[in-house]
Amino acid sequence: MSANVYGMTSTGFKPKRLRDLLDETMADIRAITDEDGQAVFINEKDDSIIGQFNAIVCEQLADCWQQAYAASTQFDPLNAFGVALRSLVQLNGIVPAYGSATQINVTLSGTSGTVVPAGSQISDVNANTIFSLNSDVVIGSAGTGTGVATCNTLGEINPANNTIIQILTPVYGWHNVTNTSVAVLGDDPETDNQLHIKQQRETSNTSYSQVDALYAGITNLAGVDYVRIYQNWTLETDDKGIPAKTIAAVVDGGDTEAIANVMWLKAPMLSNYAGNLEHPVTMFDRFGLAYQITFYRPEKVPVYIDLDITITDASIYPADAYNQIKQNIIDYAAYGLNSSNGFPPGSPVIYSRLYTPINEVPGFKINHLYIGTSASPTGTSDLEMDWLQVAEFTADNINIEQSVGA
Repeated sequence: MSANVYGMTSTGFKPKRLRDLLDETMADIRAITDEDGQAVFINEKDDSIIGQFNAIVCEQLADCWQQAYAASTQFDPLNAFGVALRSLVQLNGIVPAYGSATQINVTLSGTSGTVVPAGSQISDVNANTIFSLNSDVVIGSAGTGTGVATCNTLGEINPANNTIIQILTPVYGWHNVTNTSVAVLGDDPETDNQLHIKQQRETSNTSYSQVDALYAGITNLAGVDYVRIYQNWTLETDDKGIPAKTIAAVVDGGDTEAIANVMWLKAPMLSNYAGNLEHPVTMFDRFGLAYQITFYRPEKVPVYIDLDITITDASIYPADAYNQIKQNIIDYAAYGLNSSNGFPPGSPVIYSRLYTPINEVPGFKINHLYIGTSASPTGTSDLEMDWLQVAEFTADNINIEQSVGA
């Protein structure tokens, strides 16, 4: 094989597979001879001692090739992850959200005059959530002292009051601790998936494509959860009903006038606008001529769910399971600009996917799950949505019947 077959090539990085490494190294082993030209290794099969040793070495080499391949993909923002992704997006002027830690107000009790040093750690009873004191706390004459502690883990961690009660750093004279309130609620770090979406959205702002720039302009508005831009540059109405030479934007969330203003500034010149706004927004050019700007708001289609379950293990079945299941379904169906999950406008409701949020609650089995777009559903098929429709999940439309197993 030529030297250019593997490694970095004009079409990308090509790693050696384990089978390739085994074949090549065994061929080299067979070629080893002594001074008389006789083969040194008479039995060089895979199950021989030399064959097994060679396999161990080749597995390590194959891992190295795979790591090299993974490293080669880190130059592409669409494939990069972790630290590499966060470094790449900064070349586009994008600052990743690294998250922040929750801070809580705490009350310490113990012997008067005791100084509990900064950095002392406290936690919940299972030590799952750990906080560290921001500064020294002096226990006063009344036997108590107050301070602020910061969570050791970044994210939106919101402990209930009086649940951070375990002392992890023993200090003589310090007897008890409890949390009284949240001082500052933390923010979750940006995930790789969210950062990929942000990078694509932000770089569209400077795109030469007016449609890309329009998309980016709308997604940067506050409150916008979904944007899709359709354009019909033909001379006839297309299969979606969009008239000829027309821009059709589908936007969920955001202020109507702010969206219309972006469309006015960034849409291609001489565009017509299709939409379903009851009151289109009027914009004026420099000569005082009026133009009507409209766009589409998704049409909500109520989804009804009928779920029948049997409790199989009451010891792990939550007391509020009924509400948990409903909320899990609603959260799972939710969508947004920084998420690839949920059921956004135009997306079908995949029947089998609904088992995922339901099964997050333990202690029961599902007898039947029916879905539909009308009350008392009996369907087990996917629910198709038109390009302008979006599935709407509400607690009132989720019916759960439960029984206790024998």
